[in-house]
Amino acid sequence: MLFFYVGLGFAMYTATLGIFEMSLAISKQRFMSNTNILNPQDINTKKNNDKVFLSLIESLKDFNSSSDLDDLEINLQDDICLDISYSMLNENGKYSSILNSPDYTDISSYNPGIKSYSTHSKFINSCSLVNNFHRVIISYDNSNIDEYSYYSCIIDMDPICRFELVD
Repeated sequence: MLFFYVGLGFAMYTATLGIFEMSLAISKQRFMSNTNILNPQDINTKKNNDKVFLSLIESLKDFNSSSDLDDLEINLQDDICLDISYSMLNENGKYSSILNSPDYTDISSYNPGIKSYSTHSKFINSCSLVNNFHRVIISYDNSNIDEYSYYSCIIDMDPICRFELVD
């Protein structure tokens, strides 16, 4: 019986030392992640520009459903992002009448970006607009070309959003 209690005490002592060593190892680790800390000003600008882009998309849907584009002398591009970009810079763009509004001056610095590499069905018919730190992806469904989906992210090193990498 004496050997039993000695063995039990030795096992408890070993377990206590093991827990102590583990707590030291954990406390010496750095708890900093490898992700970059985002600039709060970039986050606020992104939020404001997202609101402007969502408002623009609603205006474009209304414009497309209410206008007869055959009667207008306009220059049409390949996709909606090119149409938006062209219309910001030229008077004869498809959406120039909408984008001449002072509401959309904040997004005039956006240029067409690279197409999404993603094979996910949400990004098949998509295009992008990019400024220094913000990427906007606009996609539409083949069955209804006037219905758009909107995605955006803050970009740092890669020119694409992280969610585009997930299929």
